[in-house]
Amino acid sequence: MEIRYQLFEKDNLLIQKFIGAFSVEDYLIYNGQVRRELSLYQVKKVLLDFRDSLFSETDGKMPRDFREKINRMVEIRKNINENEQKNEILKLVILVENPLPTAFALLFTNSFAEMDYSHCSTGKRAAELLDIPSYRDNLENMIMNLENLFIKQDTPRL
Repeated sequence: MEIRYQLFEKDNLLIQKFIGAFSVEDYLIYNGQVRRELSLYQVKKVLLDFRDSLFSETDGKMPRDFREKINRMVEIRKNINENEQKNEILKLVILVENPLPTAFALLFTNSFAEMDYSHCSTGKRAAELLDIPSYRDNLENMIMNLENLFIKQDTPRL
């Protein structure tokens, strides 16, 4: 899994684009790294772009551990909300196109009914949900040009 990301300090906005086969384990490593990098900044808005993510098996079927992945991601987010965000208001939008990432986003956001979490399928709608009107016309361009890259490095074999 590859993750591109960038913090836009002016708007307290973190954009993350997930590419390839989604892995909770890789996400945990990435999440720890990014939280350390961004610990000095207040993030109030998060955009997760799952349009290029794969949540299915190689045969296109739903993975057996699909619900487990959702539960683990919910647990991670709740931990961040309680311990780091201190339950401050955070707007989170998941950008999706395909059925499995959409199902993931729906189940994930429904686990946070009291929070301002949602999902949509266009950059324009994501900008509206995140209340970032200045980016409405160029959010897609911003997503395509994110500055930072995370790729899990495999452990070298001896």
